[in-house]
Amino acid sequence: MPTPRIVTPLETPAHPDSPAAPLPATSADDPQAQRFSYRYAYLITGMTFLFIFLAAFGPALLPPLPDQSWRVIDTVLGFLLGVGLSAIIQFFYGSSQGSQQKSEQLHALAQRLSTQSPGAGS
Repeated sequence: MPTPRIVTPLETPAHPDSPAAPLPATSADDPQAQRFSYRYAYLITGMTFLFIFLAAFGPALLPPLPDQSWRVIDTVLGFLLGVGLSAIIQFFYGSSQGSQQKSEQLHALAQRLSTQSPGAGS
């Protein structure tokens, strides 16, 4: 005989108007939440370009740094260019675009399959 599953109060669905109902993480009507990814991308891109500018022109503007500091600067610069900016570019132009095309293809396939009669495909 299988053991009965115990349902905790967190798993039981609550009425949407009750105080125990879970709140959505973000509201679709909130313009700040809608624009967060764009503002975050602008911030990371701006900070990366500022770091690149300081790494390129810092020796002329700032007092000399020890050689060990330049190794850290090179590592941070490589990380920002290799991970930070590439992730932003992939999010807005790369993987998201490919995911959108894949979703459109799957939707078109589902539409074709739903319009076929059940016995026509066999």
